[in-house]
Amino acid sequence: STWGFFMSARWIQVDSALVFFTTLAVFLYMKVRERPSLPVSMLLGLALGLSFMSKGLVGPAIFASILAMDILVNRDLRLIWRMRPVTTALFACLPVLPWIAGLYSQGGWPFLRETLIVNNFMRFLGSPEGAALGHQNGPLYYLSSLPSNVLPWTLVMIPALVSSIRNYRKDPYLSWFVAPFILLCLSSTKRSLYLVPLFPALACMAAQWLMSGAEKRPWERIAVRATWIVALVGCLA
Repeated sequence: STWGFFMSARWIQVDSALVFFTTLAVFLYMKVRERPSLPVSMLLGLALGLSFMSKGLVGPAIFASILAMDILVNRDLRLIWRMRPVTTALFACLPVLPWIAGLYSQGGWPFLRETLIVNNFMRFLGSPEGAALGHQNGPLYYLSSLPSNVLPWTLVMIPALVSSIRNYRKDPYLSWFVAPFILLCLSSTKRSLYLVPLFPALACMAAQWLMSGAEKRPWERIAVRATWIVALVGCLA
């Protein structure tokens, strides 16, 4: 229900598929994190592979950043083994390898280089060949574009984020948002559209805070009321 997601969903593009498969991968990781399961690890691998098919290395990179932060926060490398990394990797390759083979058969190394190297690594690093594709912005770009893209929930996101940070070891959604956000900020190529895969994490954080039984401070209650007013105005506009 955010403005950014609403705009993205109205366009015919691959980002909706990226959001779905990335969110599915995170959901399955949360499941296998609590209770290791071979079928869940297999599905996790397929979700990661399909996220790659949606928009290249963006999906797997987002997931890798979440996993890395989760390991750092919990100081537990065993989280990697809970997801059965070999099984996950094998099933991730199932949809990807045939596509790579087909791409190579059609255009050889130049096709692979343009798709995998130029459109992923070079655009991330800002090398001349990648920068020529456009959308170069500074490291603080997302700090200015995020508030408008999460309207009408912008004010609610502030106390929700503060609450998640206070409970960072127990909150399952903080790593889901913070790690990919840092990764996207490091990339030289930036568009508001690239934030869309993070919106499910923000939605979960906001819902968790709104549904919590904790007493809301006066400014937090004002933020909630203001959010409903902005939402109503937006609906009537």
